[in-house]
Amino acid sequence: MKHLFWQYLFPSGLILALLYYSCANPVPPTGGAKDTTPPKIDSLKSTPNLSTHFKEKTIKLTFDEWVTLTDAFNQVVVSPPLEKRPNIEMKGKTLVFEFDKEEKLKENTTYIINFGNSIKDLREGNIPPNLKFIFSTGPAIDSLEAKGLVVDLETGKAEKDVLVMFYEDTSDSIVRKEKPYYFAKTNDKGAFNVEYMKAGQYKVFALVDNNFNYLFDLPNEKIGFMDSLVTLTDSTTLSLNFKMFEEEQTLIITDEITRKRGFAKLAFNKEINDLDVRLSDSFSDDAFYELSKDSLFIWYSDVDTSLVMNIFISLPRENFLDTVSFKMPQKENKIGLAYQGPKSFTLSPLDTLFFEFSTPIQNIDTSKIKITLDSLPYAQNINFSVADNPRKLKIEWPREKPQKYAFELQPGAITNMYEKSFTDTINLQVTDADISEFGDLNLKVIFPDSSMSYIYRLTDSREKILDESLIANDTLFQKEYKTLTPGKYIVYVIEDSNANGRRDSGNYEEKRQPERIFKKNLEDLRKNWELEADVKVKF
Repeated sequence: MKHLFWQYLFPSGLILALLYYSCANPVPPTGGAKDTTPPKIDSLKSTPNLSTHFKEKTIKLTFDEWVTLTDAFNQVVVSPPLEKRPNIEMKGKTLVFEFDKEEKLKENTTYIINFGNSIKDLREGNIPPNLKFIFSTGPAIDSLEAKGLVVDLETGKAEKDVLVMFYEDTSDSIVRKEKPYYFAKTNDKGAFNVEYMKAGQYKVFALVDNNFNYLFDLPNEKIGFMDSLVTLTDSTTLSLNFKMFEEEQTLIITDEITRKRGFAKLAFNKEINDLDVRLSDSFSDDAFYELSKDSLFIWYSDVDTSLVMNIFISLPRENFLDTVSFKMPQKENKIGLAYQGPKSFTLSPLDTLFFEFSTPIQNIDTSKIKITLDSLPYAQNINFSVADNPRKLKIEWPREKPQKYAFELQPGAITNMYEKSFTDTINLQVTDADISEFGDLNLKVIFPDSSMSYIYRLTDSREKILDESLIANDTLFQKEYKTLTPGKYIVYVIEDSNANGRRDSGNYEEKRQPERIFKKNLEDLRKNWELEADVKVKF
């Protein structure tokens, strides 16, 4: 009776269907500790790895847990490359790799199937590291290897997940057209190890593959390349080092913001340090422009709305020439003024005090600037002026001993070129510190070649440039830096091989390596201390 009862509730066909459905549609379990262990291959249920005299048409890899297969077309790379596209799919816990029926594998050749990031466990997305299947169609597995290190050219830091790619075809365009013959990815220390290689000559290339297709096909992909072919033999061990760089992009304007009358902003596709800018005659007398990273800001006076603004831009060294034209916005828009600096300052005895605002300063009303010292009014020979940068207020006064000042800027104290001021009072604290709170740096930099030009830079720990000089026909640079803020300082030296006063990036098509960079972290500067630093430049 019991057996018949269950048959009435769940006919046998339905039971089988439920069992099949539950097996065919696994779902990730919920709850419990996070799984950080990547999937592993069950070797007893899989096609044997490292096989010789390989003749199989299908490879099966069974995992110890449920996995997903993602982006197999781009992620699964076979070296040497196959002529036909294989079929790759998941069947339960088993990955099935099936060669095309017309595929003819090369004789006496070691093949490596790299699965990249295509395999992930179902629950947490853990990826098996360096998942490969290796086999040989001949009697032996190739056993040569190449190792090395990849770092960023500018920072010197290790580059993780960089593809280091070896090509048997040594034509220059191969890196743009085909996936590599051999490859490996760098670890978190920037090290790589390409294994199971055969003797031969190779074109070698390193790539930060932004679109994960194993091709150098994007202008912003960082690259590194060897100047010549590398030779791998049974008696040599290859050790290769790459310094990654991004090719200099052709300068273009990516955005134009002209909706506010009196202000325009042009955005570019890269950072620019110099630019020739000219405005049409109707605007040129009372206008100010400023470059900041990848943007050009232009402030101009309110004018006749029937006029057309023409901005003529050129950068001769890049053969860049462009004109931006726009009609004046009809709606009057009084552009406001905002304070853009810190709320507190610590000045060394040699520092000058600047307050920075969002738009150019037109007028200063000193009656609305209150300064107190120890809660008492202070007004001894204070000079207010507009700095070389008209967005900055320059303040100078006799400073005889360490003091703490409070500055109160009331509405109307500063008026911009659009006759606008800030609406709330701005309170700022300024500490004129004792000289003992700072340190001195006596720096000596020795260059390797007097016939070469160099760009010297001193930066703080945040990479802010504090000093920069061009060095030519000399091997020695010396300078004393007084009253520096205690902390970390860095010396950069750029090899200016074409003596154009700027660092030039490399270019693969032109077979031109980027100009080399030397970086030296100095000993920490302590307060009330004089640091002697001798730096010998070695690229």
